[in-house]
Amino acid sequence: MNGVIALLLMLAPAAARAWPWPSAPVPTVALTSVIGEDMRLNRKPTRLYRAEIPLPVTAARDYYRAAFGNQRVEPELPGFSVGSGPQATDVFTTVRLRPIDARRTEAFVMQSRPPQGEDGQPLMPSGSSLLSLTEARDGGRDSRLAMLTNGLGLQANVEFYVDRLRDLGLRPVQAKTHVRPGGGTRGQVVFFEGPRRTAMLVVDDYGSHRTVLLNLLSEQPR
Repeated sequence: MNGVIALLLMLAPAAARAWPWPSAPVPTVALTSVIGEDMRLNRKPTRLYRAEIPLPVTAARDYYRAAFGNQRVEPELPGFSVGSGPQATDVFTTVRLRPIDARRTEAFVMQSRPPQGEDGQPLMPSGSSLLSLTEARDGGRDSRLAMLTNGLGLQANVEFYVDRLRDLGLRPVQAKTHVRPGGGTRGQVVFFEGPRRTAMLVVDDYGSHRTVLLNLLSEQPR
């Protein structure tokens, strides 16, 4: 899924979870690689795969139509063939197909389960709206990423996170300012460091609202 995972994010340390997953639904002749195997997207446990299938896109589409049967849904997306359907009692699978050439097809496979509870609410000012929430574990590092929007001023957003992150033992170590052509501040980027944690805050000013990206990385004890 082109650009499927945008990094945006949140605050408490991620708790490790292990969910039993069915095998990725790909033809046996496909070359498959895991993009993300221990993730939560908007609180949904999620796995992402990429597969290179040595079949034309029409044959790959037929494979997934047969695999999903009558439970599939096929939205019309230019350049892609999309099929979705439950693979197990609680696993929903979405596949996007893109022709590499006349004989090969690239498939992006996403498996997801229903949301797992309400834990891990991202840190955000009152009145904010959460746009995206992602959690992942990779090689002993937890990432918690959130994007939100609010009507708070640019500097007020920065001050909110500097104060809250300081409470978590993170201190600002570098700040950068985006400037609009012709003058005027458009946004700020602030980097934080602390024991076994780092964070990046991005606040952009769009006039009527601000968008906030918080990316928190936590190293797991060895």
